[in-house]
Amino acid sequence: MSKLTELSILIAGLLLGLLSGCANPIPPKGGPKDETPPQIDSTKSSPNFQTNFEKQRIEIAFDEWIKLDNVITQVVISPPLEKRETISLKGKSVLIEFDEEEVLKQDVTYTINFGEAIKDITESNPLSNYRYVFATGPYIDSLELQGEVTDAFTEEVLEGVTVILYENLEDSVIYNEKPFYFTKTDKTGNFRLENLKSGTFKAVAILDGDQNKKYSGPQEKIGFISEPVTIPDTSLKPIQFKLFAPKQTLKLQSHAANAHYFKLVFNGAPDSVLISTNQNSAFTWTRQQITDTILGWYEDATFPLELILTDRLMIQDTLSIIQDTAWRSDLLMKYRGKKRYSDLFFRDSITSIFSQPIRSIDTNRIMLIDSSSQPVNFRIRLEEQNKLVLNHPFKQQAFYTLKYLPGSVSGIVSDLQDTIEVLISTSEIESFGSVIVSLDNLDSTKIYLTRLMAKEQTIYEKKLNEVVMS
Repeated sequence: MSKLTELSILIAGLLLGLLSGCANPIPPKGGPKDETPPQIDSTKSSPNFQTNFEKQRIEIAFDEWIKLDNVITQVVISPPLEKRETISLKGKSVLIEFDEEEVLKQDVTYTINFGEAIKDITESNPLSNYRYVFATGPYIDSLELQGEVTDAFTEEVLEGVTVILYENLEDSVIYNEKPFYFTKTDKTGNFRLENLKSGTFKAVAILDGDQNKKYSGPQEKIGFISEPVTIPDTSLKPIQFKLFAPKQTLKLQSHAANAHYFKLVFNGAPDSVLISTNQNSAFTWTRQQITDTILGWYEDATFPLELILTDRLMIQDTLSIIQDTAWRSDLLMKYRGKKRYSDLFFRDSITSIFSQPIRSIDTNRIMLIDSSSQPVNFRIRLEEQNKLVLNHPFKQQAFYTLKYLPGSVSGIVSDLQDTIEVLISTSEIESFGSVIVSLDNLDSTKIYLTRLMAKEQTIYEKKLNEVVMS
């Protein structure tokens, strides 16, 4: 290789290095820490607060190199566009370009709030909540609405909740239409909707998990204002939204029946479901509800069995059920994983749950035996159709056996056929603890609900009007 060729390669390498350095700005090193956010260079930017705006590219120029951070969640355009806009960087400028098919609404003021998306490249100092505003009509709307969003249960303020105003006041609008105006709450749970036009709006707050600016169902918390909001209204105070998780729409998931009972399984508690049948007037049945399931018990039925279901949240539905002859109706005890109560608190009771509503019990065929193999006295009562609750002054650190002999329990369609034994062991009182909670300055005219929770699961719940308040 000649010296001339080697020199040419060296010069080309130096030029590439220089060009690469120009294309990728690098934060300077040394000197005091930069704590100033980037400033807008209005001489090189598209004018803010334009009127009679026509669709065009918007350029916002800055006095230093910048970067964009988390654009999708930080940048909010209200009213929302039908098509996705493009937000990009070019040199020291932010460019906003509308989709070719986007049609801007007439005589409407648009707001582009950048949140904390715009930052300098040196120390990531954000230009917080910069707003670019333009109107497609002859003037900029200047009205506003503000308020706070909290969780209805915990009363904690909620960040990132979408607060929406609709021109359409129908209830179904939250499912079907995009908002006319919207914004998001800040870290303190506060929101501010600005540059609004005068009018009457439906106000809603949604914890919008899928970011579609619509209500997608019970998986999203929601809050309402009972009456439409009129703007301007000099008497209107800041709006308070209380977000809650609504009950899901009740749906039947499965059904079956045999000679003595039918089983309907729902996606939630069917408390308000009413059931009628196609059977004759002599047909009677007993309803039993267990969490999300309805069991209907009967002595005799004509198949196919037709059930008519009606509910205020569910459209009336008619089922035609064929008898499943392989599905048995034996009376069984339902165990909570095993036939044993371990480490029982000696003051507790024993609950036995059976597979059918109980018609009668024979206490002569039920035995509670202590560790010396001697039967002891007990009291037993029926609860919730299919639960037997047994009480006895159990001793600490003792062992007992509870026996249900054949025929001791008669269900609505069959009797207990086999002997059932339940093993019981109790602990000493030192193995347990107490939780004492003192609440001051409660309003005696209100009802308070106390909940003891393990993460998101409620393990104890009681209304305070059921206890003495001092």
